[in-house]
Amino acid sequence: MQEKRRGKHVVGRKPIRLIDAGEVSALRSQAIYHALAYAKCSETPDTVVLCEPVEPYLCLGFFQPPSREVDWKRCKEEGIPVIRRETGGGTVLIDEGQMFVQWIFHPANLPARTDERFRLFCDSLIQTYRSFGIKAAFHPPNDVQVGGRKIVGTGAAALGEAQVVTGNFIFDFDFERMARLLKTPDEWFRRLYLEGMKRYMSSFLGELGYLPERAEVKKCYEEQVADCLQCPIQKGAFDESELEKIAQWEQRLADPAWVFEEGEPGEVKAPQERIVKIQADVFLAYKCLSDHENDLKIYLQMKQERIDQLHIRGTTGMTETRCRAFENFLRGIELKEDVLGELIADYFALHKLQTCMTPEQWAKNIVQLKMLKK
Repeated sequence: MQEKRRGKHVVGRKPIRLIDAGEVSALRSQAIYHALAYAKCSETPDTVVLCEPVEPYLCLGFFQPPSREVDWKRCKEEGIPVIRRETGGGTVLIDEGQMFVQWIFHPANLPARTDERFRLFCDSLIQTYRSFGIKAAFHPPNDVQVGGRKIVGTGAAALGEAQVVTGNFIFDFDFERMARLLKTPDEWFRRLYLEGMKRYMSSFLGELGYLPERAEVKKCYEEQVADCLQCPIQKGAFDESELEKIAQWEQRLADPAWVFEEGEPGEVKAPQERIVKIQADVFLAYKCLSDHENDLKIYLQMKQERIDQLHIRGTTGMTETRCRAFENFLRGIELKEDVLGELIADYFALHKLQTCMTPEQWAKNIVQLKMLKK
């Protein structure tokens, strides 16, 4: 296929097929791009799919152990299915408040570099948000943010003969449900996760105070994707063979042997360590330091390699007031062991503090939480 370039973007000359699948089940919303990717051949057009799940579900990344990620008891109580996808990334809540955008392209028709591929994919989403007055911007490596708050989630993978890139328009988001269903070491971690999401995520409703019509968003997106790719768009539909493949993938994604590849989760002890991603720059991490008498728990929310919030629970050797002051003192400090160690030593000397750990031990344990990202 002959190609043309628009800056760094490489796209084919053939028209891109756009399929508005409308409202779909939880399984179908994930099965579509899997099926189209594995069914793709040289004659298949590059395809953009829009679809809107009509029921909530938790979606697990390919490498995520279900027993670590999901509160199965609460999922069962609330009737929330869990679907594992073949793409990577974190555990996400998908529901009626979101609209999926799925690209299933020939590899030659997308930038070879992953960062450029994400930027190209996000461009039309950004321009659509901006057309509604939302000042969205690309945030490397693969986020779209407005005022430091995430407003698009993305993912990518090579599946079969295709390159798949997925994302979503977030019309509204159920923060409370997401926090309830995630597996957490304790309720304090759950509370901090909820607060972090509310602070660092947003939506059409959060930014505008109202929900735009879905049809308007779809129409605008179609115009923007044609402009960003500099390629004609042809509205289309799934053919019979693709519908058969989608049905087959629905069965596979619903198969417990696929979801629980590592075995069905049972009762699992609260982990000694845990980390979750809130957005590109923001992570919430936890560590429990135990001895025979006490548990000391450290909760660290980090942003751009600095302490955004620090919470310490347990026997520290400090009064409650002193402990809260110590937490506040460390906000904004760079997560480097030598920097932290020196600052904590000076702080302890100034306030004549003696605690359950030395300044060096505090610094080491806090910085170790950053390493959970790797």
